[in-house]
Amino acid sequence: MHIEGERYINLGIDKRVMDIFIEKENRKMKLKVKQIKADELLKKLKVNPSTVLVVKNGSLVTESAILKDSDKVRILNVVSGG
Repeated sequence: MHIEGERYINLGIDKRVMDIFIEKENRKMKLKVKQIKADELLKKLKVNPSTVLVVKNGSLVTESAILKDSDKVRILNVVSGG
């Protein structure tokens, strides 16, 4: 299943789909997965965890949080400055 303008990744884990938005790339994607830890997801997507925040269903989560196929996940850039 390919949706125009979205990237679709199959990690070979399950046939369920998680909606993911990556802010840095302004990109939506769907991921076939039943569940995955946030840090494992970032590793699979080749995203440096020190540069982003992971938001699950509107709430900030830690890298050890379990993300499930029913979750809406946003990977947001960390912004700092003075």
